[in-house]
Amino acid sequence: MENNKILNYTPIGRVYKNIDSLKIAIERKEAQLEKEHIKNVNAFANIGFGTNMRGYKKLSSLSYAKEDSLKEQLSDLEMQLQKLEIQRVVVC
Repeated sequence: MENNKILNYTPIGRVYKNIDSLKIAIERKEAQLEKEHIKNVNAFANIGFGTNMRGYKKLSSLSYAKEDSLKEQLSDLEMQLQKLEIQRVVVC
């Protein structure tokens, strides 16, 4: 059942045909996600306690939208990797 879900999966972004290049792309995406997470944590940590968010000018730029999109892209790449590995096992 799980294999059918993976084999019927259609990727959202770039389609990788080489497992090695896909693994490198996953590593880069994980590094980018961690960098974005640290940036968000530092940005939210700079909001002082008791400021009541009043007059905080960067509030609109503080969000997890980019981090969420990176998580989606990373899960997409991992599904592509699973699909390629299943196809490699079937071919061999």
